[in-house]
Amino acid sequence: MSSRSVTVSALSHRFPDGTTIFDDVSVSLTGHHVGIVGANGGGKTTFLRLITGDLTPTSGSVDRPADIAVVPQDLTAATGRRIDELIGLADLRDALARIETGGSDTADLEALEGNWDVEERAVALFGRLGMAHLVAEPGDLGRVVGELSGGEATLIAIIGALLRRPDLLVLDEPTNNLDHHARRLLLAEIDRFGGQVLTVSHDRTLLDHVDTVVEVRDGAIRSMAGDFDHYTAVIAAEQHRAQEVLATARGHEARQRRELVDSRTVIAHRQRYGKKMSAQKREPKIVMNQRKRFAQESAGKLTGVHERRLDEAAAHTEDAAAAIRDDREVRVDLPGTEVHAGQVVLAPTRLSIPAGSVDMAITGPERIHLRGRNGSGKTTLLRALLAAPPSVPTGHLAQVHPDPGPTVSPYELVSRASPGLGMQERRAGLARMLFRGDDADRAWESLSGGERVRAALAAVLFARPAPQLLILDEPTNNIDMVTRDHLAQALADFRGALLVVGHDDHFVDALGITRVVDLDLEKDDAL
Repeated sequence: MSSRSVTVSALSHRFPDGTTIFDDVSVSLTGHHVGIVGANGGGKTTFLRLITGDLTPTSGSVDRPADIAVVPQDLTAATGRRIDELIGLADLRDALARIETGGSDTADLEALEGNWDVEERAVALFGRLGMAHLVAEPGDLGRVVGELSGGEATLIAIIGALLRRPDLLVLDEPTNNLDHHARRLLLAEIDRFGGQVLTVSHDRTLLDHVDTVVEVRDGAIRSMAGDFDHYTAVIAAEQHRAQEVLATARGHEARQRRELVDSRTVIAHRQRYGKKMSAQKREPKIVMNQRKRFAQESAGKLTGVHERRLDEAAAHTEDAAAAIRDDREVRVDLPGTEVHAGQVVLAPTRLSIPAGSVDMAITGPERIHLRGRNGSGKTTLLRALLAAPPSVPTGHLAQVHPDPGPTVSPYELVSRASPGLGMQERRAGLARMLFRGDDADRAWESLSGGERVRAALAAVLFARPAPQLLILDEPTNNIDMVTRDHLAQALADFRGALLVVGHDDHFVDALGITRVVDLDLEKDDAL
């Protein structure tokens, strides 16, 4: 394994509009497999781009290996192209073919230096990552592929990156769209890789296999040795301690406030006594004036001491409160979506998939988990189901979200889907999906992958007519873990029918699934 690590020194970065996202950050990313975590929109992708050199920091430096391969978050499943083109081997294979037919061009020989076995390595990688159905021998690399599933497109991109044998492999949400089997194979391949791996992910299973967790939060970057379970245990302990500190600080502030009130009461009592003595003229005037000046000075000092102590206590409370993590909650309350027991949602119909057909019907508020390996036809089945069509208003969150345009805002996206809603209702709905205030008006191009998923889901949920059947194809892709948990809780309260495709067991288990349709087993199991 490579011992080389990425080192960030005094790094600062500001966007063109002047917004500072990182200020004087220094951190060393050590370990074979480093997991990068943080909330959507918190700066993970920007940090990754600074590491890879895709962005130049405003100041500071990044010490990185020279040879880096990056697999981005959003991949398009290209069709009608040869496999060797998709994995970046077309030129090398052409050079190899020319050499094998007697050519001796110097450029071809230089290109193939260290890559004479590249076809064999490619075939082996396709096999180890469960893609032998596409490439089982070198000749298959010249095949033109038809439609690829999202998981297949991701794996092909990873294979292309691995074939370069880089010193640093950077993966942005690599398990999006991958089934359980493919995830296990990918983890095994990461273990085999000889360089360092940096992975941005919200996948708990993957993160439990990393050596180091790096958290990007509120402009700070923190590195912690250990896997994700260790990281969450440390954060939980810190938050427990922070809550105790906050409770103590609030108690101290309340005590200082009471003491200030008590001191003012004492001073007021003395002032009334002084006025009474003055009115009765029981002491010489000069003595009474001296007593008055002394009382005023004493009162001023006493009040000032207590006010200063209260200010210090309030500042301490504010600092203690800042250490408490404020994880905002997604809330979904959709009137008019209830489906009654026995109500026909989808009449019995036969739906075509690549391997044949599936008989499907949905009755009442069922919660169905559609699962199967990558390429088994899950997305194809959903398309056929939507075309059937269902008997109730349906909301569909696609695995690949259509690009609405770089300047379109979440508010505009929801407006297109909800012509019957007023501005206040739309903004209230967006606020429940964590787009509050000006966040609802941000341009699409400025949103993170997770924020785009939330915006697309908001357009589905708040559409008119209100959806009584929700079809969600990999809804947790790119969404951070806190939001994912809140979304699961919110969907658990949805009163309509639900059909979800997903490989995130934590998320699916929280939805109250009543039936599983497994395309690999070709059977339908009621729970």
